[in-house]
Amino acid sequence: MQAREKKLALILGGAVAVWLVLPAFEGWFLQPVTQRRGLLEVARSQLTQREEQQLELQTARARLRDWQYESLPPNQLTAQREYQEWLMNLATMSGFESATPTLGRRTPRGTTYVQIPVTIEAKATLEQLTRFLYHCERVALVHRIDSLEVSSPQSDGNPQLEVTLTAIGLSLPDAEERRYLFPRTSITSDLSAEATTIEVEPPERFPQVSGFQVKLGQELVMVQKIDGNRWTIERGAEKTVAVAHPAGTAVELFPVDREHQTHTFDDYAALLEHSPFTKPAPLIDYKPEFAPISDPVVMRGTPWETTLTITGWDPSGDTPVFELTDNVPAEMEIDPVTGRLSWTPGNETISQEYDVHVRAQSRINPQQHVSTTLTLTLRDPNLPPVFEDIDRVQAYSGRPLSVRVPAIDPDGSPEELTYSLTGELPEGVTIDAHTGDVSWTPALSLELGDYPITITATDNGEPQQSTDHLLTITLNEDAALHTYFVGYFSEDGQPEAFLYNRATNERTIARPGEQIVVSDIEAEISEISSNQIELTIGSRTFRLPLGNSLRQLLPVGEAIAPASPTAE
Repeated sequence: MQAREKKLALILGGAVAVWLVLPAFEGWFLQPVTQRRGLLEVARSQLTQREEQQLELQTARARLRDWQYESLPPNQLTAQREYQEWLMNLATMSGFESATPTLGRRTPRGTTYVQIPVTIEAKATLEQLTRFLYHCERVALVHRIDSLEVSSPQSDGNPQLEVTLTAIGLSLPDAEERRYLFPRTSITSDLSAEATTIEVEPPERFPQVSGFQVKLGQELVMVQKIDGNRWTIERGAEKTVAVAHPAGTAVELFPVDREHQTHTFDDYAALLEHSPFTKPAPLIDYKPEFAPISDPVVMRGTPWETTLTITGWDPSGDTPVFELTDNVPAEMEIDPVTGRLSWTPGNETISQEYDVHVRAQSRINPQQHVSTTLTLTLRDPNLPPVFEDIDRVQAYSGRPLSVRVPAIDPDGSPEELTYSLTGELPEGVTIDAHTGDVSWTPALSLELGDYPITITATDNGEPQQSTDHLLTITLNEDAALHTYFVGYFSEDGQPEAFLYNRATNERTIARPGEQIVVSDIEAEISEISSNQIELTIGSRTFRLPLGNSLRQLLPVGEAIAPASPTAE
């Protein structure tokens, strides 16, 4: 055989040998290796399954911890009370009206959890209902809306819907025991509507890192910074309204579920814009403005209030929220919901005009707002007039009486007083409306005695004040009319005059230097002669001729009328 043929024979023989020996080799060596590889793959698959199961178990444990944290309190009565209170507060914050809660029957599910149902019947607009459901969905709480019935009374505008909803919360027995649904504290001092920092009582169970949300009264705020018990906050979160809060107002954690932290109420804008309960309303050009107030005058010491109203308000923006801005006068307040403006100024507030700036803004649309400036005038109380102490005067039959009964105005000018007479008056009595002069000439036939009259003084203040004064006029017989100079006598050089009252038959002896008082005549005897008496009344000198009565006095210088002397 040639060398090449030998090589080919050897190769062919080797191939045949390998083919014959290979099965035995595989059975002896390769098969165990293959089996080991199969077992390794099975082990790897089982390990992967175990790891996945372990991950699922860890996830389930974490979810269970979340559920326990987000569960209602484990005490069923506490859970019922707190869940109902939280839902009702949320309904109020969302704007529900006439909300009525009804507790359902607690339903245990083995030993795993207990269902706590609460039903609320209320009236609300679509926006208010949507806001309620939005907060229910985003809060970190194991609950759900189980049923919802909504009916609309009309298809125009933005009607109030009749809402009946049932919410069910879960109470897990292994949840943390607590008094409240969510952690609570309170503010330590009054908080204005503009403030951005609050001091709280030592908080318990609140997050230690900023960025969480709390409910302050009916307002949601974001806590941006924590410095012990002092928090820096962002007011009016989730389009709630920032208002003033008194010290002691509760601060409650409003935890947001992780899956809903990026959601906003604007996600529901399409639903609100295209309400399924109303047909599209025609476009209206709303021009809101404040209606004028009726009484801009405030009296110190008297509580003042008025309710502000707005015309031309777009109802789709919900009811307006009122607030005072820019230099609010002390003691002035406004109800943010009703617009009731009240003011009881203290003694230290200056009496002057005050410009009061008021703003009204939509709860859901900050672009819808209107402002006005009211001018209020603060005045001190108008005090009533005060009369001088003149209670009684004397009048004489047939003689004209003129007496001034003045009053003063403690906070005004006496010239601005007006006088009048009231009640039953004697015939002929009059009063000067400007001076208070009372005039009367009583008739001779009028019965003697007391005649009471009532004088009223009225000022021109706001409001006008009046004071009544009782003046008693005593009507007397006119003795001067009946008293005559009837005789002259001189004894030891001392002249004496005889005065005789014909009405009473009384005789009076007068001497020089003596005073005589008869009716309204008060005179001093200056000189007595046989035919006249000279008298001084005030600064004037008169003569009483013989035979004349005291009503027939003549000023010095006039001729003496002849008279027939009457000697008795």
